[in-house]
Amino acid sequence: NITKKRAEDVPKDQDQWRNVKDKFQHFSKQPGKGD
Repeated sequence: NITKKRAEDVPKDQDQWRNVKDKFQHFSKQPGKGD
């Protein structure tokens, strides 16, 4: 669950991805470990 919005968690390229359709195809099959 996301409980707090932290500035360091917002990707720097967020504006490039804002209007991209089908973002799911860009997801990694090996995601990170989280916090």
